[in-house]
Amino acid sequence: MKKLLLFFILSSNVFADDVTIHSLTRGHNQTSSELTVTFDDVGAPNENIATNKGNWSAQCLPNSTTMPVNLEIDHAPHTGKGEFATNPTVTLFFKRTTDGCQAVHIIFLSGKFPSATWLTSSKKDTSTSSIWSKIFDPVKESDSGTPDYSLSFTWAPAVGSNPVYTIDGSVQHRFLSGPPSLSFVAIAKSDSSKKADPDSFNWAMQLLHAGQNGFGWRSKFAGMEFDKAGNVMNSISEGDVVWRHFHDTLKADGSLAFAWSILFRAGVELGDNFKNEFTIANQPNQRGTGFIFRGVPSARFAFVIPTDAKHTIKFNSNYTVRLPAQDELFLETRHVKDPVPELGTNPRHYLENNLTFNITEYFAFKIQHSYGALPPAFKFTDHKGSVGIEFTAKQPR
Repeated sequence: MKKLLLFFILSSNVFADDVTIHSLTRGHNQTSSELTVTFDDVGAPNENIATNKGNWSAQCLPNSTTMPVNLEIDHAPHTGKGEFATNPTVTLFFKRTTDGCQAVHIIFLSGKFPSATWLTSSKKDTSTSSIWSKIFDPVKESDSGTPDYSLSFTWAPAVGSNPVYTIDGSVQHRFLSGPPSLSFVAIAKSDSSKKADPDSFNWAMQLLHAGQNGFGWRSKFAGMEFDKAGNVMNSISEGDVVWRHFHDTLKADGSLAFAWSILFRAGVELGDNFKNEFTIANQPNQRGTGFIFRGVPSARFAFVIPTDAKHTIKFNSNYTVRLPAQDELFLETRHVKDPVPELGTNPRHYLENNLTFNITEYFAFKIQHSYGALPPAFKFTDHKGSVGIEFTAKQPR
């Protein structure tokens, strides 16, 4: 299994990319000679570079059989609310209208030349009038990163027993855009199985910064890990370095053909275990195992294929291994009737694969596979497949 995981991670070609475009839109109050570009907060370019019209290229795509026509840019000012660092937004003003264009393709001539395409069939920005859009933004089809909000309900049949129902959720709510950005993050993974429930809940404050050439760093602090019964509790902090690459490929008409990204992390987790099931059962007068130190390398691969204008297939695979330096709790579930609590420094692997087919902008049909153990109880879950529904959204800018 270890060799298979290592092969999967190392068999992908990796490159570096430092700037990504979050969206290309036209609001209700904008003319046909304007389009607004919003960069991703993490890794946004310098304002002087982003607002230099010479750093932009734009083309009008009349139809699939006609050669693209260059759109000359008159100026490209920052038009977002507040400072550019907290709202990296630029509006491109063209010297001619985009009437007659089925699509407009723009390229930012810096870094690894990130691009975006605006289709005339796209819905206009309704964030000024929609209550729903003030709370959530849809995850765009070319976004292969993680959503800011997610909640999924999945179901797995079981032979000779009741089906297993799983609930997974995550939140990444941004308070400051940075750089670095400051967010509250929380993750919950649990199911109805008494024996092999992943039973992992955690929260923390997060600082995130992306530098040049796809490199960045992340720090989580003031965090907690616990199970749903409160039998295992850790205070935890984390620091890691990140390397990410994003790539998209367009069709001849300017629409997205596919996009993919790969991300590697190398980090450490440290904290304090002040309660666990092992000490409750065997050493009731001991508060916990104390100091926690783990090495935590991880990798994520994501792939996106739009099937038509409204539907997209997304696949992502996430692998993490935790390497405890001190004895930590591990709940063995293999070949036993009930989970057996153990202490040790054995590696704790976790693999999760997700395949989704979107039904609406916010909801998708989901197929999930998972294997391994998650903190704080590290209750081992053997290969498990499930199907269900997932909600995903981005935080509005």
